[in-house]
Amino acid sequence: MAAYFFSFVPRYNNLYCKLASLIKESGWNLKGGLVSLNYERMLPLALTHNNLLPILFPASYEIQDNRIELCLPHGTCNLFCGGIRASNIVFSGVAFDGGEPECIVDFLMFQQRLASDVIPPIMSYFEPKKSNSSGNSFIAKQRKRYQELVISSQKIAIIGLKVRSFDTHIWSPLAQTNAEIIYCSGTHAGAEFLEWSRQNRDGKNNRILGGYFANCFDDICRELEIS
Repeated sequence: MAAYFFSFVPRYNNLYCKLASLIKESGWNLKGGLVSLNYERMLPLALTHNNLLPILFPASYEIQDNRIELCLPHGTCNLFCGGIRASNIVFSGVAFDGGEPECIVDFLMFQQRLASDVIPPIMSYFEPKKSNSSGNSFIAKQRKRYQELVISSQKIAIIGLKVRSFDTHIWSPLAQTNAEIIYCSGTHAGAEFLEWSRQNRDGKNNRILGGYFANCFDDICRELEIS
């Protein structure tokens, strides 16, 4: 799975690239942050291509014009446990942890790591518990940071995310926050979000955009003051 997701790269006219360019031009990275549940590298690559450095724990860094917070509650395909290498190991249901996670962007280094290390990249399984075989402490910190971001935000845009109530680490903070939520995931998913909102965010400000990311890109940027 990691090898499959690693292969995707954004083209210059990709919406992620367009978004990253507008974030850089407007200086929005100094007041907003990004969360990705995707395993591929499209968003991080788009940011770096526009001279923005994704930072996972911004509290450890001085805020600068070329940095932006990126939170990864489910990990990503090219993130590996630091300080641990193993060529022969038996898994017993316990996730492996290590030092500071290593982000590998070079293709040959990535292929070599996959071939020589049986400990998988830090990626949550696509199942209700969203469990991990590696990097549990990193994932726990990222999910805690995600909760902090959601609770403290004034406005949140949700793009391409279907309501799955069993993903409590994602949806419980969204139910609790007083932030205005702008939801953009198509008509059918929008109806499901509306029903979820009635049950979990009654009386709070929610706005549903009927289209998808491409259709509603300008509206999303305008709502978030990215221009």
